[in-house]
Amino acid sequence: MDLQEGQALVRKELDQAKGYALAVLRWCVMGLCVGAICGTVGAIFHHGIQWAVEQFGANPWLLYLLPVGGLIITALYHFLGLTPDPGTNAVLRASDTGEPVNPRLAVAIFFSTILTQLVGGSGGREGAALQLGGSIGGYLGQRLGLGRSARRTIILCGMAAVFSALFGTPVTAALFCLEVVRVGAIPYAALVPCLISSLTAEQVSRFLGMEPTAFALKAIPALTGPALLQCAALGVLGGLVAILFCEGQHLSQRLFGKISNPWIRVMAGSVLLILLTLLLDSRRYNGAGMAYVTLAIEEGDAQPLGFLLKILFTAITLGCGFKGGEIVPCFYTGAAFGCVAAPLVGMDPGLGAALGMVTVFCGAVNSPLASLVLAVEVFGGDILPLAALPVALGYLVSGRCSLYKNQMILNSKLDLES
Repeated sequence: MDLQEGQALVRKELDQAKGYALAVLRWCVMGLCVGAICGTVGAIFHHGIQWAVEQFGANPWLLYLLPVGGLIITALYHFLGLTPDPGTNAVLRASDTGEPVNPRLAVAIFFSTILTQLVGGSGGREGAALQLGGSIGGYLGQRLGLGRSARRTIILCGMAAVFSALFGTPVTAALFCLEVVRVGAIPYAALVPCLISSLTAEQVSRFLGMEPTAFALKAIPALTGPALLQCAALGVLGGLVAILFCEGQHLSQRLFGKISNPWIRVMAGSVLLILLTLLLDSRRYNGAGMAYVTLAIEEGDAQPLGFLLKILFTAITLGCGFKGGEIVPCFYTGAAFGCVAAPLVGMDPGLGAALGMVTVFCGAVNSPLASLVLAVEVFGGDILPLAALPVALGYLVSGRCSLYKNQMILNSKLDLES
């Protein structure tokens, strides 16, 4: 190699290094910007949700406005041209393909989720988080003129940021958004931007008065043979409950889908929810139910059939046309089930509720890494050895079951070759 060729090679390598450094800097800046914007939106949304929950708790008569709330939500989506509702599945598809996300979806899901909570619908907030963040990220990607691959990354950043702002679990949020679209193929190129966005959003939301989700466990036992057997039993049962939760949501969508008129559909679901609430003489299954998740984990208190009733209320609420998400109801289902099932296998009810929560979540969304990190972020690092086995078994037992129709499970969860 002569001197000129050597100099040319050095210049080429320097140009490549410069281009790489600029790309890293660009994504760090975009991650910070997306995190700041989505963290602010997420905090405002959280305070709106809290207000709605407090109003429903203080004014029991709001339950009877379920039909009115359902009709307003239906009218809002019709007015914004979002019929049929693209929902979370559309955002997941956009995060995989880089296709545009309708920014009006963010407006619709913001107000309709708060309204669902105000009148006592059994929905969560993570569906709104993914749709809000995906819409904001997609809009920014279009305005910045990003290519398809970069738009995918910025949509994932937005999803992770609002999820992090709402739950205060930044690492879980980033990993969940990377795992959930294509199970078995994590887009590691988006890892750093998503982490920067979610960490920034969490800090912004804390500054704006948002407290992170956390639970206090009374005691975490040592990792022994009997404890592992108890955890394994709970993991298998939790995987089966995850299947029941997912299939309940899909069955409800199919049944309510037979009512072609959306106005009649939401009215029918509203009346059914009111009748069920009156029949049970309890408001435990209205709303997202985070207070009852806390009760199960910290006090070991859950109704024997509470997890089944929460599945039913959530399926009716989201199936008939109210808006929200499935993950907080999924937490409720897992915590209630784990609390009830734990004594049957010789485990403390509070610990069973904690493990049930992350196990059913994992089985429903097929995100084992995010589920393990969730356990650490909300329960503390000591629970990790005990949580690993039930989360893994819940993931395995749930098979190809999924909350999201657009989620792609690329490989078998078990190597069947001998």
